Amino acid sequence: MEIPDPDSYGLRKRWKDGTKKVEAQLEGFFKGLLAIAELAYEREQERQEQKRAEMEREQARLKAEAIRAELAERMYDLESRLMDVQQAEAIRAFARKVRFDAEAREVPLEPGIDLAEWLAWAEGLAQKLEQGAVQTVLSQRRHPPVPKPTYGYQASETAEAHLRNEVDLWRRRYIYGRPRG
Repeated sequence: MEIPDPDSYGLRKRWKDGTKKVEAQLEGFFKGLLAIAELAYEREQERQEQKRAEMEREQARLKAEAIRAELAERMYDLESRLMDVQQAEAIRAFARKVRFDAEAREVPLEPGIDLAEWLAWAEGLAQKLEQGAVQTVLSQRRHPPVPKPTYGYQASETAEAHLRNEVDLWRRRYIYGRPRG
């Protein structure tokens, strides 16, 4: 008789006729079967416990990652709104300086004149930026732009290649392409 099992449990697996008949060895055979079954059950329980612990760790990791992503999204939204408000203030400050300069030079700012139209446009843009940042529903967050997928390259390699191209273009335009005088 044999207990065919690929795992080695360190127990006896074969019983054959010899000095004792196989029938007399049945008790040992069944004890071996029970011991192997018990070890197999314990190993399966250990595997299940490890799997359960691994799933718990993965869930904790995913939860922490979701919290970090939520915080990053909130920070992006906040920074985006702050930048819009700052840009609106900068546009208004620049428009005031342009208006002050025009008044100092006695340039007319009547409707229909290019400068007056530009000032109205700039002030409208500043108002629109500020309203979009402050008066929108804050629960509707702004999301960072989704990066374009890269095929075969890591994002850092793509960014590095882009910067290298920009530097080369700058060199060609402003260093090598500059007329010598």
